[in-house]
Amino acid sequence: MKKYSKNQMKRDIMKEGRVLGLHNGSTAAIADRVVEEIDEWVMKRGDITEADLNRVASSKLKKYNPDLAYMYKMKGKVI
Repeated sequence: MKKYSKNQMKRDIMKEGRVLGLHNGSTAAIADRVVEEIDEWVMKRGDITEADLNRVASSKLKKYNPDLAYMYKMKGKVI
């Protein structure tokens, strides 16, 4: 089981934003909001899997940018 890292989560979101060609400032604002929401979610859980974390991150991202959510969900997969 991988340990959750706020900084890593933000870096991963920023990377996917760059892939989409999104403005860094906009992506950073989205990443900050999503990381805050994920922090709250993580605090309410005991153990979480990477799959759980990716699923929740994608659903949180979808509120702000559906394309970014999709790219995050598919990271590491050939699309």
